[in-house]
Amino acid sequence: MKHTLKQLVPKSLKQMIRTYQGKGLERSVHLRESTRYTDIGEAGPLIIDVFSRINDIPGWFNVDDCGHFFLVLSYQSAMGVKGDLLEIGSYHGRSTVLMAKCLQPGERIVVCDAFESNTDDYYANKPSPEDLISNIKRLNQELEKIVLLFTSV
Repeated sequence: MKHTLKQLVPKSLKQMIRTYQGKGLERSVHLRESTRYTDIGEAGPLIIDVFSRINDIPGWFNVDDCGHFFLVLSYQSAMGVKGDLLEIGSYHGRSTVLMAKCLQPGERIVVCDAFESNTDDYYANKPSPEDLISNIKRLNQELEKIVLLFTSV
């Protein structure tokens, strides 16, 4: 598997990593903690087809998170990893939408959340199961394998 991973990393990225390692730099000053949606330059299909359609859903799942989730879930699918996905705490479902988009045939997404229950967290706009399902269906109209688990505090 290590050999397979090495083949997936572009040569330019390998050279950049070697350059930083050679200079003793653990982190470049040019790298940011998070990329703003407006700073990504020319958007690719993941941003145009997915993130731009979920950007208005309340939440903290940013464009970097979207790319990382998509990369990991796509890689797992390419390697033949199968199974259901579980998300604990979905808020309004920004990350849930992307995870559901990456489901393979026969898989389902299980979402565990307190939803509209009284919790110690203050949210001006508490999520509801109906809102979550509506948000998931934005990119996954045919998706029917959504399991909601309600937790109480």
